Amino acid sequence: MNKQSIVEFESVSKNFEGAHGVTAVRDATFEIREGQTVAIMGPSGSGKSTILNLAAGLDNPTSGSVYVQGRDLSELSDNQLTRLRRDKIGLIFQSFNLLNTLTALENVSLPLRLRGIAKTEAEERAKSLLDLVGLNDRSDHLPDEISGGERQRVAIARAMVAEPVLLLADEPTGNLDSEAGEKVLRILKDLNSEFGTTVILVTHDRSAAENCNRVFEIVDGIISEESNDRRAGASLTEAMATE
Repeated sequence: MNKQSIVEFESVSKNFEGAHGVTAVRDATFEIREGQTVAIMGPSGSGKSTILNLAAGLDNPTSGSVYVQGRDLSELSDNQLTRLRRDKIGLIFQSFNLLNTLTALENVSLPLRLRGIAKTEAEERAKSLLDLVGLNDRSDHLPDEISGGERQRVAIARAMVAEPVLLLADEPTGNLDSEAGEKVLRILKDLNSEFGTTVILVTHDRSAAENCNRVFEIVDGIISEESNDRRAGASLTEAMATE
C-alpha cells in the first residue's frame, strides 16, 4: 500500500528582504511520506529552520508551493492554518517554549483544553503522554523545577498530545547535554514507531541524523538528499575519528 504524502515542497524558494537580502531556500522540491523520519542538516544560517517554518505555515514561500496532506498552504486562511497546526502538526523548539506558570501536566494538556476538551479528559491524555516520556513523577512540577532535558520531554509530550500526523523538531537537543539529548532522540524514535508519526528534525548533530530514515543537507539555501552510501561513509569517518 502506498503511504500518504505528508509534506511536499514544489519549487519552493524563500527570500528575506532587507539591506542584505537573503535567499534562505532555493527552488526546493521534495516529498516526505507518512511514517518517515527525516533529518535536515546544514551549517548555521543555511535555511534549516526556514524549511520547518514553511512546512508549518509559519512562513510563506516567495515562490512555489508547500503542501501538507495534499493541502496547498497558500490557499488556507489564517484561521485554517491555525487549525491545521493545532490538529495536525506538533512543534518542538530548542527553547522549549513552556509556560512557566503552568505545571508539566497543565502545559501538556493545554492544547486539548484550547480545543474545548474537558479538563478531566485532557489531563488523562496528558498524564499518558508524560508517562510515555518518563515524567509521570514530574506532572505537578513547574518548568523551573525540572532539568533542561525534562523540560524538553514535557515539550515533546505537549507536541504529541493531540496525536498530530507531523512532528517538526527544531534542534530539540541543541540545549541539552549528551545524555539528555540521547533520551530525547530515543523518545522521538519510539513515538514514530508507536504512532507512525512523521518526524522532521532539524539538527547539526550527525549522530542525531543517523537515527532517521532520510537525511537532507541544505547549504546556501539549496537542499539535497544524501545517498545511503554517503550516509554510511559519514558514519564510518566519525567512528574512525573516535577510535
